[in-house]
This record gives sequence, structure tokens and C-alpha cells, in this order.
Amino acid sequence: MRRLLIMPTLILLISCGGQNKVKVSEKTEQKTTSTYPLASNYVNSPLRNRMVLELNQPTSKVYNLVGDPANMPKFSAGLEKVETEVKNDKCISYTCYFKPMTEGEKGIIHTEKVVWQETDLGWASTKKEATEFGFTESFSLTTLKAKGNKTILTWDMHFNHENQEMLEMNKTTLVDVFDDMAKQLIAKFDGKIIENYMRN
Repeated sequence: MRRLLIMPTLILLISCGGQNKVKVSEKTEQKTTSTYPLASNYVNSPLRNRMVLELNQPTSKVYNLVGDPANMPKFSAGLEKVETEVKNDKCISYTCYFKPMTEGEKGIIHTEKVVWQETDLGWASTKKEATEFGFTESFSLTTLKAKGNKTILTWDMHFNHENQEMLEMNKTTLVDVFDDMAKQLIAKFDGKIIENYMRN
């Protein structure tokens, strides 16, 4: 049995039995176009993981789901709900309420600042200080790019951790989390996984 918990700056995987398969890519980090924000403008952490999907729906339809952080529980297992703060029709922060990891425990609550959001293009969030799980310099960038009537969805994750073992564990865990997210998004929009990248 496996439970996946995801939020843009923190990923946990709880599995009972079996081993996780990790897909590792040696591809170099792609350059972000000038349309999207650069992680280096917000954090010093490198790209750790990237998911790229080709979805068989136009960007406007995909954005209606993934463009609002409040919708993350619809394709991210482990989230009870996500509350957003909106100003001038744009999300400026969101709070993730996680389902308890074990019955009877209280779920974790985490708040993140949204630093960029553009209709049909995507959004980015960051938290430089340590999260509840010890992550620092965290930055998440979700982008959408039209490819005819299809959409290329890219989700980048930057983060650091003072504990190297925890850093490596979460990098490999995120491969599985992205795989789970990809399956849920492909089930909604049809399409395929182009890349599930983990930086060595």
C-alpha cells in the first residue's frame, strides 16, 4: 500500500512493502524562456526534479485545472484541501492541508507565497526559509506551452535540505510522486509522459 503526499515544495512518500523504482535522467537543465520567471531570481537552490507531460487538450482547458493551486487535491494524493488568498484576480499565497499520515494524527499545514501567475501560462511559488520539514530555498514552477491543440505541461522543483540523506530521499521520492500526478492528469486530459527527471 502506498500513500503519496505532494505540495510544490515538499514531497513525502509512505510505502509499505515493495521497492520504489527511480527513473534518473542525465539531461541538463533546460533554459526557461523569458516568458516565465527564473528560479535564480528567487532562490539559490538548483533544479532537483522536473516533470514534462504532453496533454491532448488546449492550454486554456489544462490551465483551468492546474493553474489554480486550490485544485491540487484533484490530482495530488494526500492533500485534504488547499486554501488560496487572491488579490486582483491572482493567487498571492496558498495553504496546503495534508491528510494525516496515520489515523488519529493531525495533518500538516503549510503556507507558500505565489510569486508569479499568468492565465494559460502557469504559476510559481517559493519559500526561502525552512519549511516544516526542513526544506530551504524551495521554488516550484508550473508552466504550460501550446503545441497545436495540445499542451506541454512542465513542473520544476528546486529545493535544498541541510540533511543530505533527506535531500536524496525526497529527490527519488518525487519521481514516484510525479509519476502518480502524471497518471491522474493523463486520465483527465489524455496524453503521455515526456520526462520524469531527477538531477544527480
